[in-house]
Amino acid sequence: MIEAGLEAERKFRVTEEMLASIVGSGRVDVLSTPSMIALMESVSESIVADKLPDGMISVGTMVCVRHRAPAWLGDEILVRARLLEVSGRRLKFEVRCLRGEEVIGEGEHERFIVERKRFNKP
Repeated sequence: MIEAGLEAERKFRVTEEMLASIVGSGRVDVLSTPSMIALMESVSESIVADKLPDGMISVGTMVCVRHRAPAWLGDEILVRARLLEVSGRRLKFEVRCLRGEEVIGEGEHERFIVERKRFNKP
């Protein structure tokens, strides 16, 4: 059953593919905002993935985050997500990214539960 309060966290290592200079979102060798968001979405999705009925998936529909501090190539970061609200098919998450004790990103993420077949190319 999907209910508010479910949580997940995962550690990641900042790789070259995640850098702003590589992703194209900046000109410095730090964790890019798009990469941080992708990790936040991934951890959020993992909270509900095995709790959905067969044929159903969740898809990201909204992200509102602040990128507060840098993380450099090779840094270990921790991404946490907590399900705040379930409203029908809408799922609202609190997301955070930390480097050690420092919050480097935080905000909200929303997902919707949909039928997988709607997203398969005809």
